[in-house]
Amino acid sequence: MRWLIRIAIVTLLLVSTVHGDSIFDVRGTGKDVIPVAGVSRAMGGAVAASRDPLDCAVMSPFASALVDRVTITVGFAHMNTRSDNLGEKKRTLTTLFPSVTAIIPYKGVAFMTGLYLEKEGRLTLALTDSAYGDEAYDLEYRRETSIHTVPLFVSSSIHRRLLVSAGILFSAFDTRETHTVDFASDNRTDAVDASDISASGRALAAGFMLDLDIVRVAALFRSKIDLDGALDRESRYADVWDSKDVSLTSGESYKLGLRVKPHSYFAVEVDYETSPWSGMRLDGRPIADDDVYRWSAGLEYRGHIPWDAEKYPLCAGYYRQPLDWQSPETGEIVERIFSVGTSIPIAKDRAAVSLALEFGRREAEGTSDLSETVYGLSLSVSAIEAWRREVKTGP
Repeated sequence: MRWLIRIAIVTLLLVSTVHGDSIFDVRGTGKDVIPVAGVSRAMGGAVAASRDPLDCAVMSPFASALVDRVTITVGFAHMNTRSDNLGEKKRTLTTLFPSVTAIIPYKGVAFMTGLYLEKEGRLTLALTDSAYGDEAYDLEYRRETSIHTVPLFVSSSIHRRLLVSAGILFSAFDTRETHTVDFASDNRTDAVDASDISASGRALAAGFMLDLDIVRVAALFRSKIDLDGALDRESRYADVWDSKDVSLTSGESYKLGLRVKPHSYFAVEVDYETSPWSGMRLDGRPIADDDVYRWSAGLEYRGHIPWDAEKYPLCAGYYRQPLDWQSPETGEIVERIFSVGTSIPIAKDRAAVSLALEFGRREAEGTSDLSETVYGLSLSVSAIEAWRREVKTGP
């Protein structure tokens, strides 16, 4: 039975009906995700050198040092994908897990924490075929992968020119695979095989932002990470269940940002970052062997013509990143996304709503028969509150 499952899965990868977030989730561990925080996605993720904590508490922890009030941000995104898989067109809808951040200032330093999604992928492959001569069966393969991270950073400002930040990132990896063989008749026994890998670990991170008025530079370094966990496997056909300890490792990563602000109402930023999940290994074996990096560029306009952009800024961005798998047939898989958005103050400037529209493509550079059009909407809400202790006077 196991050989049947393996052969069917290979067939699925070639001619199957694909559902899920992306046809490119067939291999690899999903896609690296820009967290939804303020205008981070509207700027294409190019906010490493931003001083606005509403923009980028997750993407650039240095900005937390400038906060003088408790700030909480929640964000989520809906993404639509239209795929062309060897001539077969598909459409999918994905909701990205909400990101949450909180900044608490205290005696000259700021503490930032939260929860956000760094990598995600969901895939369903389905096939109807026959075996043993004329025994028809349906086979379904499902895989879901996610990496969530909880940051804990402390940031401080030195003469407001130099912002420094350091902290710990706690990450959790989870991937679950199931393959189900359902025979049309009762002559054969149906089979369900499942495996689940869950692991967690932590990395150290530190960086700085230097503000020279017209130019700002920022850099953030993240150490390698070791995640310890377990692999649980189940086979209902063979009535077997087992569990074993596993270890995942991933390399060091870094982020660089350069922001140029030639006028008080206009700024441009370019960022480069490497993925902390490139070259991930499971018990020494590569499961994400390709290097993933992101080039991003964003612009921000806060002028008065033709509208009050100082209050309702115009943000636009672009990023390019490869996905973490390729093959001789497909070549490198590249994701290119454009975005535009704004931030709207509400509740007498005690909160802000940030919106972004995103559109672009994922393409296999080695073939024109494998591509996706991607478009979506992200929304972030930031609440700003003094939360001062009430002072009573009089009797």
